[in-house]
Amino acid sequence: VDGLVESGELSLDPSRLYLTGVSMGGYGTWLAGSGTVGFKSGEAEPSSKLRPRFAAIAPVCGAGSADPATLDGVPVWAFHGANDVVVPVGVSDETIQALRQRRSNTNEDYPEVKYTRYEVAPAPTGWESYAGHASWKLAYEGPELFEWMLRFRNAP
Repeated sequence: VDGLVESGELSLDPSRLYLTGVSMGGYGTWLAGSGTVGFKSGEAEPSSKLRPRFAAIAPVCGAGSADPATLDGVPVWAFHGANDVVVPVGVSDETIQALRQRRSNTNEDYPEVKYTRYEVAPAPTGWESYAGHASWKLAYEGPELFEWMLRFRNAP
């Protein structure tokens, strides 16, 4: 991502980078969303200049999680089907609970944490035995997620 932004080949606004992913990509979303920018390779990381790399993240049926402390400053909207037979919904339940707990135990002004837990999510097309794993069909079907993401920007 940094290479694309720095290359100038694409017209990217580094204050408006958003991330979403599904299943293992949802896990990648948690991990990449915990990254920070604000220093160049080889330099020491000046903590006062670090900021989240992404303006907002939306992991969908993520097959893993990140340490909530690494997501400070990052708006999160997670999605998961309660009937997911591939990635148990408890993975997202526990991550969201830990993230909300961390943010409620501080005096910091943390951005919101949203969680949509579908009681019944569909199976992926052609993979009918994977009931509940296609929660992305519901998460991505309307404009709400994308409108929510666009509310957030990173400071330059």
